[in-house]
Amino acid sequence: MATVKISLSFVSLSPSSSSSTQSKLSPSFIPNAAPSPAKLRFNGKCLRAKPMVHRASRSGGITCSATSSPMTLPSALLFDCDGVLVDTEKDGHRISFNDTFKERELDVTWDVELYGELLKIGGGKERMTAYFNKVGWPEKAPKDEAERKEFIAGLHKQKTELFMVLIEKKLLPLRPGVAKLVDQALTNGVKVAVCSTSNEKAVSAIVSCLLGPERAEKIKIFAGDVVLKKKPDPAIYNLAAETLGVDPSKCVVVEDSAIGLAAAKAAGMTCIVTKSGYTADEDFENADAVFDCIGDPPEERFDLAFCGSLLQKHHEIAKAMKRFFKPIEKEGSTAAKKPCLSPEKREGDGDGVEEEKNQKEPSKFVTWNANSFLLRVKNDWSQFSKFVSDFDPDVIAVQEVRMPAAGGKGKPKNPEELSDDTKVLREEKQILTRALSSPPFGNYRVWWSLADSKYAGTALLVKKCFKPKKVYFNLDKLASKHEPDGRVILAEFETFRLLNTYSPNNGWKEEENSFQRRRKWDKRIVEFLNKTSDKPLIWCGDLNVSHEEIDVSHPEFFATAKLNGYVPPNKEDCGQPGFTPSERRRFGETMKEGMLVDAYRYLHKEQDMESGFSWSGNPIGKYRGKRMRIDYFLVSEQLKDRIVSCKMHGRGIELEGFYGSDHCPVTLELSKPSSETEQNQVSN
Repeated sequence: MATVKISLSFVSLSPSSSSSTQSKLSPSFIPNAAPSPAKLRFNGKCLRAKPMVHRASRSGGITCSATSSPMTLPSALLFDCDGVLVDTEKDGHRISFNDTFKERELDVTWDVELYGELLKIGGGKERMTAYFNKVGWPEKAPKDEAERKEFIAGLHKQKTELFMVLIEKKLLPLRPGVAKLVDQALTNGVKVAVCSTSNEKAVSAIVSCLLGPERAEKIKIFAGDVVLKKKPDPAIYNLAAETLGVDPSKCVVVEDSAIGLAAAKAAGMTCIVTKSGYTADEDFENADAVFDCIGDPPEERFDLAFCGSLLQKHHEIAKAMKRFFKPIEKEGSTAAKKPCLSPEKREGDGDGVEEEKNQKEPSKFVTWNANSFLLRVKNDWSQFSKFVSDFDPDVIAVQEVRMPAAGGKGKPKNPEELSDDTKVLREEKQILTRALSSPPFGNYRVWWSLADSKYAGTALLVKKCFKPKKVYFNLDKLASKHEPDGRVILAEFETFRLLNTYSPNNGWKEEENSFQRRRKWDKRIVEFLNKTSDKPLIWCGDLNVSHEEIDVSHPEFFATAKLNGYVPPNKEDCGQPGFTPSERRRFGETMKEGMLVDAYRYLHKEQDMESGFSWSGNPIGKYRGKRMRIDYFLVSEQLKDRIVSCKMHGRGIELEGFYGSDHCPVTLELSKPSSETEQNQVSN
């Protein structure tokens, strides 16, 4: 491998002589884009770099030199808060924690050295919890785990209030150069945000009080529990890039800690470290540049132009490396392309990477009635996230999202977008957005079809490397129309269609919103199947019907069920909605008409009382232990030989594997077409 040589030309804006203090504070610059990065030390007070270009030398190396070409600017400048904007830890947060412990009479004190160790844990609540788990909980702390969480939250709230007093009194000043760099960014149209694990109220106070309200209005804040996982997880930086609408590779992060650096790098961003009191001795080997502070003139260390020069360096080196390591293809051969695993295309992105020929279509699917997506995110998200990580589906179909569509107050409804018309809805939208931007969901694109209120609704998550040719939201395949209550999302891929539906419940009576509505739905489904027979179909979702007796746990109970003693005039409509003779008959006719195969029953001929049902009744009451299979994967007959597995992931009557819903996830896995010929036959 060729050696890569990097040199940097910079201009010093400070006097050539340097005092002992200045030399003590001389920064280091650590390029890390080359295969074997060289380390260069810069002695001097200011590094205001000119924009750089990188040219391949005759020896095969790369040389960086200054140029007078237009300056490259970041799309966004993202700051950590504590230790970057303000050196808050030692004489701010630590003091506030100790004052809180003292006021609560907990007999706990965090000295300077101990607090330095605790800073390796991101988040104040997490820090206290880890400490008490290790040394033992105070006598005044509750024993119950849920109550302990409330106890910790109360301590953290009190600590934040004490910390706010310090900020409001301006007893903790901004670090040198922060205001200057923020002003340079805002003046040049660069988006600015603060991304911190600290409490949002505290971070907002720092930005507002110390940077001033005029700057604060233009700075976006991502803080506290805005993401489920904290640094070193990249979730907060992923969320910032997603919300600001910028390419992560065009963001520059200013951090002060190793966990912050790890988070920024995991998000694919350039990172400059400004060491703080507690982090001076941490390992910053992977940083793009390391300084003691940002600095104000004449003690300035770097500026916005320097941030831009780092991005330019990465861009030019990446281009050179791509040319240098470009594989030589044999004449007449076609190089296989790897599947696209990158995030969704953002500003300035190219066309992306094509998927490998045999992997250009999804083959692993999940369907799940979440029974309120918001509640699942709030209460059961970590368990469901692990399930998704383990199965690694290409497509996730969700029903009963129960989030209202955007629009209202005279504005037209937009069922494809979550509402943020009120403060509560804005907060709820933010909760869902950050959950879906965290791993593993950040690798999926999301389509919504929502009702006007918190009722019904569907969502479809597709890995970004499996882009559908077209997505519809109705059974008529009309471009802008949505089914009432957001019950349909139809994605068309090259060789098949995927239909995600939340089929309406049959209800108990001969009424417009009960039996009549379900009959009309079933009729429209048959019409849809007849019109779309040109391509195989995968139909999944909560279809709200149990086809055979083996699809329910207690056939007699469901067959004789009544609502308040009411008996429908037609005997075929008697029984539990979803198990009436008329519904089951129509469902069988629909499958026959559409030449569809029940993927689960195709593989599992016998009843499974432990794991053979997708819906389970409330563990308390007459429906305890009563279960039904009403969530399906139905596939066209052309696809049945490719069915590898179809599983219900719930077990028993205690809702294990249901992740808080009354429905469990159902998965389908198809084998890849054995040849291009077979794939063409399927699509034709």
